[in-house]
Amino acid sequence: METQTPNTNWPENASERGPLIGEVRKNSRETIRVQLTEYEGHKLCDLRVWANATVPGAPPTPTKKGVTFSRSILPDVIELLQQAEAMTDGDRDG
Repeated sequence: METQTPNTNWPENASERGPLIGEVRKNSRETIRVQLTEYEGHKLCDLRVWANATVPGAPPTPTKKGVTFSRSILPDVIELLQQAEAMTDGDRDG
């Protein structure tokens, strides 16, 4: 089992990183969050896997699994995801 450690450069509070657009459950231990962020004046979009806390009551933590990119290419990323969706014929895992 892979140990997931938070990126210590990120604030613990997700709202301090920028607006959270939403999240989708990846599995019983993780979610994928879409969040708008900014770094050194660059406006970014972050799709990141967040791990559920192992300690009850603790907040989820961001993992190194994810991608951050310029908001300027967000329409292109959305288009590619829509193409991927169209190719799945509506199949969904469990």
